[in-house]
Amino acid sequence: MSKLIRQGDANLVSFGQLGGVYATGAVTIPSGQSIVAIQSLDDATKFSTMTSAPNTGYSYPELGSTVTLPSGVTLFGQWSALTVSAGGAVVYFA
Repeated sequence: MSKLIRQGDANLVSFGQLGGVYATGAVTIPSGQSIVAIQSLDDATKFSTMTSAPNTGYSYPELGSTVTLPSGVTLFGQWSALTVSAGGAVVYFA
């Protein structure tokens, strides 16, 4: 059962209001959470690991190591593992 009092709070949580980190390598995800948004901060941001969260019923983008995410682009989804191999990104949790 949710411990959130208002439905609006649930919406905030789903958009990463539980915090985030600036990532330039492997991302440590807080226990019980997953990555819900990734915002590129460099024109050459690349990922060596990007694993879609299991048991969601959906498939989220898993960019290969040759794909470059331009600065300012934000990906929304749900991931259980992420490693930034070039550039930097802000990673949000829910």
